[in-house]
Amino acid sequence: MKNDEYLLMTSLQGRVIEFGPLANDFECYVEAGMRAVVERVEVYNDENDFFKMHVNFEPFEEFNLPLESLSWYGDGKKLVSARELDLYRRRDCLFISFEDLNLRFYILDKDSYEKSKILVEKYAASDKKKSYLTWLESQIILGE
Repeated sequence: MKNDEYLLMTSLQGRVIEFGPLANDFECYVEAGMRAVVERVEVYNDENDFFKMHVNFEPFEEFNLPLESLSWYGDGKKLVSARELDLYRRRDCLFISFEDLNLRFYILDKDSYEKSKILVEKYAASDKKKSYLTWLESQIILGE
């Protein structure tokens, strides 16, 4: 394993990440824009070109819920969300190649995370008559 890969792996633990455009390629709940906390990272294969990342979605359930798409086949070929098929796990493992790492997720700095956390908490305390994304737009664009 190269030094920069080792540093990346050790620096991810405890960090908040936001999944990027290729997040939908994971065979699990993750979709682009969703967030999670990295709990642990470990080398997955002997060639050291893949790693296994243990993530926790629980702190971001309210944030992630509006990002869930109907992309799984349920009964009668009806499209449903991963949560509706009981595929949602609060904690999950993701297998990631070092080569396409920057397309899979972004590391959020503490300031961005704290600001978004405040917005999610404000939404959770609201009447929730709007979806989170619609509510967020009204907060940012209209200054409500």
